[in-house]
Formats: sequence, structure tokens, C-alpha cells
Amino acid sequence: MAKVVESYYAEMTNTGYIYDRPDISGDKTQYDYGQELKLPADYAQRETDGFYPVIYPENGWISYQIVGNITPNYKTTTDKCTAPTKLTINTAAKTLTIEGGSGGDLNTMTGFGISWRERDLTGSEWGSWSAETVSTGRTVNISVNAGKVRQYRVRTQGSAGESYYSDWVICSTLLSGNTAAKMPTILLPYSNAVTASKTPVVVISCGADAEGDQMTLQRSIDSESWMAVSTVAGTGGTVYDRLPSLGDGRHSIRYKLVDINNAESSVVTIYIAVSANTWSRDIASGDIISNEQISHINDINEMMNAVNVQRLYYGLPAITMPGTVGKFADWGKQMRAMLEATNACHAAAGQTVNSVTVKDVWPYAEIINVIRERILSI
Repeated sequence: MAKVVESYYAEMTNTGYIYDRPDISGDKTQYDYGQELKLPADYAQRETDGFYPVIYPENGWISYQIVGNITPNYKTTTDKCTAPTKLTINTAAKTLTIEGGSGGDLNTMTGFGISWRERDLTGSEWGSWSAETVSTGRTVNISVNAGKVRQYRVRTQGSAGESYYSDWVICSTLLSGNTAAKMPTILLPYSNAVTASKTPVVVISCGADAEGDQMTLQRSIDSESWMAVSTVAGTGGTVYDRLPSLGDGRHSIRYKLVDINNAESSVVTIYIAVSANTWSRDIASGDIISNEQISHINDINEMMNAVNVQRLYYGLPAITMPGTVGKFADWGKQMRAMLEATNACHAAAGQTVNSVTVKDVWPYAEIINVIRERILSI
């Protein structure tokens, strides 16, 4: 309470005098028993030679021995408002919640004054505080300009006027005007695609950032920790993400974009199934591919099936084998067809491969191993 002692009421307990001075020199006035008295607030500190100062019924001095029933006389002064005790910003809902804060004696609370200032997202210099707006509620909708960071402050207002408002309280949480990046789009493969490679590529389209900020594409496999995949310009672009070696079976692949101000996009998820290809025959350089006792028909069919698995993964149509499998005259064009089919997969995956020439001779190991390697590295 803002109460202070203004004076003291008392009464005379016997007939006596009020003197001009505490040394009882000078003039004096006689008063009867029961006379009402008024003493100054600091009468006890000013006591001199056994005399108290008195201000009613006249100014002077009276012996403390005939002063009794002393009671304080209070007056109420105007209190400053008390400041809010806590400010909370919900950055998702864009609301400011005010806790605490009240009026005081002769100063009824009328509301909360709210003000803000802004700086650039990547800057450090604040602008001026805005003009004060008033809210009578404790939850306030707030906003921020695009490309800016906004800071809020609040003070309690009261009926006694601005001189008796509380001090400002600044909210420690900043509101960012940064727009989250758009959710990336997976162009290839389609969800639940099957791959014969343990390290396939995922092709992701990244849209432009609203503020043109540089972004980072992040990836999580099977709900493990997020890791950075690629830096993406503020204008967006396409990312060809070669996955780390995966085990056989189904895997979840998640992507999100995070800009330089840590605003995150929504997450996009696809599932792929790895069915790593194995060859029924190991072929080393210089090995005989085909003769009267060794068939290469199964080798070609295996390669053809694996090629088409990968083409389907990258959204390409299956190819058919030209000529007759097992016919030596058709062997060269069959190798070229599979080589071109794998090259198309690499192109769809944003990868480059060296040019290889297929010789139209007796079937030989080197070109088979080149095609096999390309199938499993797409």
C-alpha cells in the first residue's frame, strides 16, 4: 500500500501550556485537559528537552508528559504501476502473452502499452521503437515484416497517467519475418521404387527461397539424424543426391530445406526398396565368355533384367533385347543396347560416364564388366 504517515493525532492528558519555544521562553497559551492535538510526522525525532513540536491547535511546543493517545494520521499517495513479470511469444501462432503487472493506489490499471522495433534478418542494428498501442487483454496478436526480426516490449498503464506507468519490459524471444523454404519435391524415383544398386540417386527439385536466402538440403535415412546433402542457392535448383550404401530391403528417405536463418521447410518422404543384384557368374578380364561348353545366354539375360530394374527406378521405359540372345552376330549390338540403356540412367541421375566402344568380335569379358559396373553404380 502507498500509505505514509502525514501527522499524528493526540490529546492533552492534563491542563497545560503550548510554548513558543521548547525552552519555555517567550509566549505561552493554556489549554484544558482533553484538548485535541496534532503533531508533525517527525515529532519524535524533533523532541527537545522533553518537549514535542505541535501544529494544532497552534504551532509551538508542549511537554511530552501531558501528551497521550498518540495515533498516526495516514495519507495515501499515488503508486506507479507494477511491470509485467513475464512475456511469452508463440512464434508459430504469432501471439504475445503477458503475465503479471497491475495498478496501484490511486492508479487503476487501464491496460498494457505495447511497442516494437525491427532489424534486418542478417543485421545487428535496431530501428526506433514504434508508437505505443494499448491492449486491455493479456494475449495479443503480433506480426513482423518480411525479411525482418522484431522485438517487443510491454509496460503496464494506469489511470494516474504516463508518469505512473510501469517501466518497460523487453521480451527475450524475437519474432522472425523469415518465410520458411518450400518443401522440396522428389522428381525421381517414385515412392516404393525398386533399385538393383545399393547407392542409387534421388533427384530433388528445390524451390526458390522467399527472401532469396541460401539454403541447405538435409536428408534423413530410416529416421536417423539429419545430415546436410547440398547447398542450394536462394533461386532454388535441382539436387542429385547419391545415397550412401544401403542394405537390402525397404528404406525411408526424408528431405527438408533449411535456410541460413534456420527456417525449415516441411518434410517430404519417399520409400525405396533395395534388391542388390548379384551375378551368377564371376567374370574376370580375359575369361572365356562363350564356347561350345560355356554359355553366355544367362549372363546376358541377367544383365538385361538388371538394366530394366534401374531404368524403371529412374522413370525410363524398359528396353527389349535386339536380335537373338546367344547369336554371336547379335552380341555386339546387344552390348551396345544395354550400354546405352545404362547411360540413359546415369543421365537421368545427373551423372556422367566415359564413352566406351563395343567391338563386334567374339564375346569378351571387359565390356560385360563395364556394363555390370554401370548397372550397380547408378
